[in-house]
Amino acid sequence: MEELGNIQALQTIAKVLIALSKGKQKILVSSMVGYESGYHVDGIGIIDGENAILVSLTEQLLPYGGLSEDIPIGDKRRDITSAMSDFDGQQRTDFIIAHYELKSGAVVVSKAFGWLPSGGELALIHAHKAEVNELLNTVGGTLLGDDDYWTSQMFSNEHAWHMSMADGKFAMWRGQTDELAVRPVASLEGYAEAESE
Repeated sequence: MEELGNIQALQTIAKVLIALSKGKQKILVSSMVGYESGYHVDGIGIIDGENAILVSLTEQLLPYGGLSEDIPIGDKRRDITSAMSDFDGQQRTDFIIAHYELKSGAVVVSKAFGWLPSGGELALIHAHKAEVNELLNTVGGTLLGDDDYWTSQMFSNEHAWHMSMADGKFAMWRGQTDELAVRPVASLEGYAEAESE
């Protein structure tokens, strides 16, 4: 098995795999053959160079959350270039929840699985959408649609960036009232790729 705990050791060839767990064992497999019994499907793993994420099996349609106009964003405000390339969704999600004290919405719901993906993490999912959907279909997950998906990148105190899963384009929208698709992601740390059968 190839250990994936160290992000620097990840392969340079992109892979999309099923993430399974059984007790303390965490593995990545290309198919469910031989793993149907006793294993829990955690999600779909994407490994692309130094970037690796675990994509949730399900999604919801939610507003971003109750954002406040009186709390400054500071350096957490991002332009379109950063929105498309940053891989800091976990830190960004934690920042938003702590500073805005959100109790509901896309950011909070995503935290239950891991975090709301950054623009770069969501773009990584879009780049491998066909392969992710093929494996989601295999394990009974909710397929990625052509909808607009929230990122964890805020543009202002009221607006957040979202990405169209249809064409990968980014735009910003009001987060307090508009409902968009939410697909949480998590870390692949601790998973090991299973040896080929």
